[in-house]
Amino acid sequence: MPVFYSCSENLIFILNKCSKDKNIMQLLRLKNHMRACGLEVHPSLGHCLISVLMELGRVFYAHKVFERMPCRNESLWNSLIIGYFKQKEFLRILIIYKIIKEECLCLDGYTFVILLKTCALLKDMEIGHELHSHVSSMGLLESNAFVCSTLVDMYMKCGSIAKAQEVFDNLKVRDVVTWTALISGYADYGPSQKALDYLAQMQLEGVSPDYTTVVSTLKACSSIQATEKGCEIHAEVERKGLQNENLFIASCLIEMYAK
Repeated sequence: MPVFYSCSENLIFILNKCSKDKNIMQLLRLKNHMRACGLEVHPSLGHCLISVLMELGRVFYAHKVFERMPCRNESLWNSLIIGYFKQKEFLRILIIYKIIKEECLCLDGYTFVILLKTCALLKDMEIGHELHSHVSSMGLLESNAFVCSTLVDMYMKCGSIAKAQEVFDNLKVRDVVTWTALISGYADYGPSQKALDYLAQMQLEGVSPDYTTVVSTLKACSSIQATEKGCEIHAEVERKGLQNENLFIASCLIEMYAK
């Protein structure tokens, strides 16, 4: 048993090194060796192999290893979804989600974030609604700020501003991430004045804006030529030293004044 664990640790180390070095040829040779030795379908080794194959863009091989795994648990399904997202295989992600739903498997919060982002990219409101119900039933809207903010963002990008607002209004806890999701949505899809109104409300509730919030509100100021508000934001940016730390904020300020 100690010998196997040593072998397992060595293989995982080599797999991770292949990923770091982007050494595809060594990875494929190692995959073939693992299959010949029957190690390809070992739970931890197979999981690591699939992740590295996905990371290096060998989606076909990763899925083949996945199909040969005798026990495909939730963690393995999560890894597959994450891998397909990195490779921008968005339609396949939603197909996998339907399988997972039929098999009543559990997903973690990070995977739900990826699924919601996929719906936003594909403008798939139907599955977006399903995911909303799913995360709500799991209590993630009370415990996971990233799921909440991604849900708001998904509705905004799918053109359902009223639904995004409803989700936000029903949140029990709002942090800078969820506030920024709403503000960014209004800055991008309008009305832009709402973005500035929610910035003020956010600050009244004691939540400080972050880099993304500043960029979104500057964009809103540009859209409606709210120069006075833009100057206030500029003064706050200078006070915090953000303009010197982030050139993108500086370019947003220039664009705002130019418009």
